[in-house]
Amino acid sequence: MERAALSRMVVKVCGLTRPEDIRAAAEAGVDWLGFNLWPKSRRAQSAEQVRSLVAAMPAGTRAVGIFVDARPEEVHAAAVHAGLHAVQLHGREAPGDWRDFPFPIIKALKVDRADALAAAEDWACEALLLDGPGPDPGGNGVPFVWEQAQALAARRNVLVAGGLTPENVATAIRAVRPAGVDVAGGVESAAGIKDAERMRRFVDAARRAVS
Repeated sequence: MERAALSRMVVKVCGLTRPEDIRAAAEAGVDWLGFNLWPKSRRAQSAEQVRSLVAAMPAGTRAVGIFVDARPEEVHAAAVHAGLHAVQLHGREAPGDWRDFPFPIIKALKVDRADALAAAEDWACEALLLDGPGPDPGGNGVPFVWEQAQALAARRNVLVAGGLTPENVATAIRAVRPAGVDVAGGVESAAGIKDAERMRRFVDAARRAVS
C-alpha cells in the first residue's frame, strides 16, 4: 500500500492519564493524543476513563486508543464508548481480521530483528508506528536503528517511536523523514505524568527539524 501523505508531520504523545496533561499537550502543539487501553500497561486506562479524558480534549486534536491483541469487536466497542478517532494495534494481530474495521488503524511494529519491517506489506492501514526493541509490546524506551526505516518511510506513513526525547527527536526525523513521531516516557516525570516543559521542547524540536 503506497503512502497517502498526512497533511503535515504529526507529533503524538502517548500514555496520557490526566486532563491537565491533555491541556498542556494541546498548548504545546501536539496533534494526536494516545490513551493506553491495554490493562497491563503502567499507563493503563479503562474505556470509561478515556471517555472522560477525550471529553477534555480541545478541537483539532485526535484521540488514539492503544490496544494489544484484542479482538476487533472489543476494540470497536471500546473505541465507540471512549470517543476515539483512531486505534493503534500493538500486538500480533492478523491483518485479515482488520480489513473492514470502521476506524483508522495505526499498526505498531517492533523493529527488533532484520526482517521486522516485512510485516508492513501485509497491513493496509493509515500509518505504521515503528517502535524499539524490548520485552513489552510498547513503551520500552529504547530506540531502534533509525536508518532501517528510511525506505519504508519514503512510501508509507511511518511514525517513529521508541526512546525519543526532546534531545534526540530532531536527529530521528532527519534520519528517517517520517510522517510523524511518537513519545511517552521521554516527556514524563513519572509513568503517565507528563512534563509540560518537556512536551513543549519535544514539539519545538520536531517542528524545527522539518522547517
